[in-house]
Amino acid sequence: MLAAVGEGAGRGGAKTREEQAFVSARLQALGAFMSAVDAGISTFTQGKTVDAEAMQNVIPLLSPRAQQKK
Repeated sequence: MLAAVGEGAGRGGAKTREEQAFVSARLQALGAFMSAVDAGISTFTQGKTVDAEAMQNVIPLLSPRAQQKK
């Protein structure tokens, strides 16, 4: 999954700079989330507890109003 995110960063069908920026941001967020999941699984398999707050704060979520203001 992480390799696919990295490979997809320079590709895609985005035509405009705005579309390219959107796709890039989405792939970066997906990569950050999957890295956190990978770290959580590694922690769990070592018998340690997974930090729920770290998982929740990987990708900042914007409210619908904040997204409309952009």
